[in-house]
Amino acid sequence: MWPNALDDFASSVTAGESVMFVSRLNGTYIRKQGDAQVVNLPLKNNTDNAHLFRLHIAGKHAGNNLYSIESLETHLPSEPALYMSVNPDNVADGIRWVDPKTVSGKAAKALLWYIVPQPCGGVALLPGLDPSYGLGFIDKNPGVNVCGRPTELIYGWVPVMNTWDITGQRDRECPPTKIPEV
Repeated sequence: MWPNALDDFASSVTAGESVMFVSRLNGTYIRKQGDAQVVNLPLKNNTDNAHLFRLHIAGKHAGNNLYSIESLETHLPSEPALYMSVNPDNVADGIRWVDPKTVSGKAAKALLWYIVPQPCGGVALLPGLDPSYGLGFIDKNPGVNVCGRPTELIYGWVPVMNTWDITGQRDRECPPTKIPEV
């Protein structure tokens, strides 16, 4: 039996387990690939772990946890781990991968994320610098890789395009289930 998303989220934060972020809109997932790409590659093609992340509690603001998101992309032991960040000067400018030991001030705050459960399932990843944005993507075509980036939540709620399931590491797609005939 597959664990549920809450189990995977808790295991990442408390035990350092790896997770993936899977789009609730179309089943694609985030990869650290330059910036953040939302892709539909078969999981067996991921040999560099660029689709795996670890969540860390990094602080609190107004009673809410703030998290940092570490990329588990394979790298040399002498290279630092990189964390997902927004551009501190323009949140909508895309995702950057930053060594947290090399930044301070506003650039360090750009590494912080709210992970907010949504009423219809999944979570929203909201930049700590400006939670009126949510991590989504700039092209909705499910057949191609697209750029993941914060998009403005102009309606005061989080659309499905900005919601993600947090799942544990998978080495294959979930087993198929029988779809009922209509």
